[in-house]
Amino acid sequence: MKFLNKKYYFVYVGSFIILSMIIMAIFAPLFSSQDPNYMDLSKRFLAPTSGHIFGLDQNGSDVFSKVVYGARVSLLVAIFVVSISMFLGLIFGSVAGFFGGK
Repeated sequence: MKFLNKKYYFVYVGSFIILSMIIMAIFAPLFSSQDPNYMDLSKRFLAPTSGHIFGLDQNGSDVFSKVVYGARVSLLVAIFVVSISMFLGLIFGSVAGFFGGK
């Protein structure tokens, strides 16, 4: 495939990872089988299994569910910060351009 140029291999791999994380964050209930806040102290520190990909933490909570649901919050914060930065950059850049600043 010609469009998969070796020169941009890392761009494609990085884009795939980021897009897959965004899709997993948006559709979190489809990818995680448990509630991230569910605790079962009898299963503390359980090793990774087919039902718990990353294992369980000290409270018996599924670590993979926490990661997937936590990605939602991280993405929302990132979108909010980028939006605010773009807005402030637009304002300051427009004012600087209007007054001829360098």
